[in-house]
Amino acid sequence: MTKEEDHKVNIFSGRTFDGWNNACLNFTHGKNTWLGYSTGYKRGASILAAYVNSQQEYQDTLIFPILFLYRHYIELMLKQILKNCAIIMENNITFKAHNLKGYWESAKNSIPKCAGGPLPKEYIDAIDNIVSQLDEVDRASDAFRYPSRKDGTPTLSGITHINIKQLSEEIGKISGMLESIELTLESIIDYRNEHLSSLENNYE
Repeated sequence: MTKEEDHKVNIFSGRTFDGWNNACLNFTHGKNTWLGYSTGYKRGASILAAYVNSQQEYQDTLIFPILFLYRHYIELMLKQILKNCAIIMENNITFKAHNLKGYWESAKNSIPKCAGGPLPKEYIDAIDNIVSQLDEVDRASDAFRYPSRKDGTPTLSGITHINIKQLSEEIGKISGMLESIELTLESIIDYRNEHLSSLENNYE
């Protein structure tokens, strides 16, 4: 490879000699493309948190990507839940902000209607707790990405310590709940689609 070619490497491409490093994209053919994103953000945070716990280093700098990755995972899961509720209820939905608390309040109202039953109280209490804390500290999804806001005020003022192991454990608890809700909604959509397909075949 010439020096000129070296400067023109396409970073959005694969290569053959270390294929294990090639990430595959767009392989779901449009079905649940959100899953790869949400899973990736959570897995990235969990890997970093596990590294800090095992190696006992870099906690003071890795805390920022860990917090952002976990927060964005929760945001993606809530949006995915709301999107699937909209599909089930045959409504349109758009997302224009990073309002975790608003999305969770909407989800609490929508899930019983589209899933056919109320959310368990333990789900509501646990997710309420985490979402409320994240919303208070990082309402605009910028506190874990920047040291200051647009007006120059510090983003994490007053917080002196965060235990990464504890953070990871608490997010792990609600991730199982969110993913259980999402799986239920996906199953309802799949069943409905299969039922409609069967009806269409019967009339052919």
